[in-house]
Amino acid sequence: MLITEATAYDKYLLLQIKGPALSKNAPDILNTFINPVIDYLISNQYTSGCEYCGTFAEPVDCYEINDRPHNLCQKCKDEVLDSLRQNQQSVIARKSNLVAGLVGAFLGSLLGCILWVLIYKLGYIAGIAGAVIGICAMKGYELLGGRLDKKGVIGSVIIMIVMIYFANNVSWSWEIYDVFKADYDITFFDAYVSMKDVLIESDLMGSYYGDLIIGYLLTAVASFRNIMNAFKVSTGSFTMKKNK
Repeated sequence: MLITEATAYDKYLLLQIKGPALSKNAPDILNTFINPVIDYLISNQYTSGCEYCGTFAEPVDCYEINDRPHNLCQKCKDEVLDSLRQNQQSVIARKSNLVAGLVGAFLGSLLGCILWVLIYKLGYIAGIAGAVIGICAMKGYELLGGRLDKKGVIGSVIIMIVMIYFANNVSWSWEIYDVFKADYDITFFDAYVSMKDVLIESDLMGSYYGDLIIGYLLTAVASFRNIMNAFKVSTGSFTMKKNK
């Protein structure tokens, strides 16, 4: 375990610690790294206070805000909470252009489709490519739709699902085209149109659906967190709780 990064702000110090998975001994392990830092700060007359206003005259508590810890006095905690609530209302009030947003999501997802096909051409099925399709779709929706609201996230996810199906079809069509182009006068479009018939005749439909299912599963794993975060941002939702 080691400290990978330390960033000093005006009123607080942020440490990034890399180490093994947490266990029941985690507090003792962390203390071996944190205590020397605390001792150094104390010896140089640093004091513990609110990270927003810097006061140490008022009681300071640790609050977990959107999964990140913050040491705040009561006044700053109330101000932060009020700001989060105002932002939530502002986000809810802003609407997006659904049609323009879906066009943007479609155009953005094409970039992810290209990545999918290229990776498949190398002999792999990459869930990260499916996640890229989703991320590009949501970004495209935001750019043309004005903002990524709840319906934008849902629409982008639907487009992601459809475009993964399309990307898988393009990948298989490319394989068919490479096999038959030397012996038959066909175009890529011919290969795409006749793909299902060729796969049935070659008894490869099982492999085709297997790739598609694996692609969807890997994409679900790779993009779940991004989709959930997008839902939270789209509704302006937040979490704040006081740590004991």
